Amino acid sequence: MFNPRSENPSKINPEYYQNIKLNDFIHGVYIECAIELWNNPYLLYHDYPPIEIKRNHRDCIIIIKECVKEAIRKLLPVKHILKMYLG
Repeated sequence: MFNPRSENPSKINPEYYQNIKLNDFIHGVYIECAIELWNNPYLLYHDYPPIEIKRNHRDCIIIIKECVKEAIRKLLPVKHILKMYLG
């Protein structure tokens, strides 16, 4: 990562993102998905007409994509990045 405002762009120390374990990432995705699907239980109901089931399936995929993004955000070393670029 670099600072676009800086004359001398610097990189984030690799130790901050190389220490992220795959199991922790997957667990984070599961947690985020569980929270969202718990808030939208109708998406998993099976007794709808086929068109509604397909629509709910599409909505679940969108939710899962957002949950993956949120899990990545939560794993980033935000404090270090802010400290590095804001002083």
